[in-house]
Amino acid sequence: MIDRIYHSHANDNEIICLILAKELDRMKLMTLGISFDLNNIEVKAEVLLGKDIVNQNFHQFSYDEFNDLYYSIGTIANSVSDENILLELGKSGGELFLQNIMSDSPQINLATTKINEYYFISVFGSNSSSLISEELVSVFTYKNEFTFVENDITYIGNAILQDCFENNGTVDCFGRSTPFSKHGSILMNFSLVAPDSFSLKYFAPLLIIPDRLSALKTIESSDFYYYVGTGENNPFNSTVDPNVLHISKVSKSDPSDIVWSLLFENGQEFLASDIEVDNDGNVLIVGSTLGHEMLESGRKNFYLKVFADGSLVSTSNLNNDKRFLLYPNPNDGSFSIQSNLLESIDIDIFDIFGRKVFEEKSINTSNRIRTFLDTGSFFIRIKNNQKVLMYSKMIVR
Repeated sequence: MIDRIYHSHANDNEIICLILAKELDRMKLMTLGISFDLNNIEVKAEVLLGKDIVNQNFHQFSYDEFNDLYYSIGTIANSVSDENILLELGKSGGELFLQNIMSDSPQINLATTKINEYYFISVFGSNSSSLISEELVSVFTYKNEFTFVENDITYIGNAILQDCFENNGTVDCFGRSTPFSKHGSILMNFSLVAPDSFSLKYFAPLLIIPDRLSALKTIESSDFYYYVGTGENNPFNSTVDPNVLHISKVSKSDPSDIVWSLLFENGQEFLASDIEVDNDGNVLIVGSTLGHEMLESGRKNFYLKVFADGSLVSTSNLNNDKRFLLYPNPNDGSFSIQSNLLESIDIDIFDIFGRKVFEEKSINTSNRIRTFLDTGSFFIRIKNNQKVLMYSKMIVR
């Protein structure tokens, strides 16, 4: 039985997932190969953990192209002590290797990448980054500190780095900044200054939101980074709507250059679990909703697809805003929208390729809407004063 999905990584042929599974009274780490059409699942490797293991954490799951290895550095704890562990798996599967890392105080590692012969990791709690040698010994640690000035206000703080990537001889790390500023997400770039040490080369505040992002997930392609985060409603600074996903595409050559950025909201609190990009550059996001007191209770899975140009395409398993009723659905291209709102609304309709095929501004919800669309599946977006109120699927027969 699957207990937890840590992370996934897509190669040319399949998606590799690192998971924790339960077998009778013991836990085991497994890697699964899943075909892109989801019709085939293959166990690549597995290792049974000791009976005394009480906790385990593996976060970023990376790929070493030079050695054809998937790897992650995590923490395994028993009732007596914690240990930092390097996990390795060959691309074709086989044995799942676990090796101990020599460090004075094992901590939760959020991100892992490789630069030259070293593993570069970020640590939660101490908000620091470290180098791990080939001999799996911690050789250098750096506090993730930064200072910047905005509107005559100087911000001094550090960052929780959640994903790191080697980028042409330096390391790019994405995370969230503390203390809070209007930038909820930050990039820090590190470079080696000696064979066994590194320093902060530059940093860049990225998403402009008044609080912070939780569950920030980042991936890379050859030229771009893609990331998604959930606005967190902090009880001490409730300025972020937790119902909004922030999704961005940025240039690897200049990560402060945001190619596109968009928001998605549907009236529920989102938690993005993972993000991936397919061969056509479309962004795929999966996760779950946390429920909402005004809607049906209970968690629901969601799937979100964004086309390469940044246009929002589809969602599934999400409830529509209860203030609206689209009927009939399916229909012949003509439909009505029932609502108790007095304000007029704007409507955009997209086809399954993300192309806008119909739009109408300032519609009175009592009016019949005639689109003359051909038969097919479409996605309708309802807005009021630029705020998205509903995003739903519509079928024309």
